[in-house]
Amino acid sequence: LGFRREDIADDINMMFEARINQLAERASNHPVKLIIDTLIAGTTDAGYDTVSFFNDTHPTRGAQTATQDNLLAGTGTTTAQLKTDFGTGLTAMKRFVDEENEPFDEIIDSILIVAPPDMEINFLEAFEATIISNTTNVLKGRSNLWITARLVDINDWYMLSVGGTLKPLVFQDREPIEFKALTADSGDTAFNREIYQYGIRARYNVGYLFWQQAIKFVN
Repeated sequence: LGFRREDIADDINMMFEARINQLAERASNHPVKLIIDTLIAGTTDAGYDTVSFFNDTHPTRGAQTATQDNLLAGTGTTTAQLKTDFGTGLTAMKRFVDEENEPFDEIIDSILIVAPPDMEINFLEAFEATIISNTTNVLKGRSNLWITARLVDINDWYMLSVGGTLKPLVFQDREPIEFKALTADSGDTAFNREIYQYGIRARYNVGYLFWQQAIKFVN
């Protein structure tokens, strides 16, 4: 962002300062954008086994005897249907095997659901309500919930195992976000043209790790 020096001096409502602060806020949320974009692209972008990260037929490797599926069809988006699909996804995740045909992860104790705002109320009921339809809710507290408007498809959602050593995604932070300001004493542009500049720089990226720790439900 660039502003004329006199405009900043005359900014009695501090709108320029608010805009600069917003720049910093947007930058701090940029890793979130990368993570969600990576999940969305998972149906087309390849993982380590050369097929898309979310795929119906992950190829056999080593001693495995059958392909494996982490791209599942959902039964719907009502509270009851989401609970049913969560159970299906949890079973599928526990059934995934490694190249020795052994269970990939026998202890799945921390699940993160990533879903659009359109499903928030039903997911809150599914995982936080004590009683549903006069029946004890056995899934109460079973999963954490991340609601994000960056998911524009209102019917699809993701189930990630995040508690173990192995993760579904990797965030590599090479150089953390840094805020820079060029004011009257710190740059030729600011001194010669009386334009103050504000910016952000960083080096990081997101990538795929183990598809066995992630499931996408498509409705």
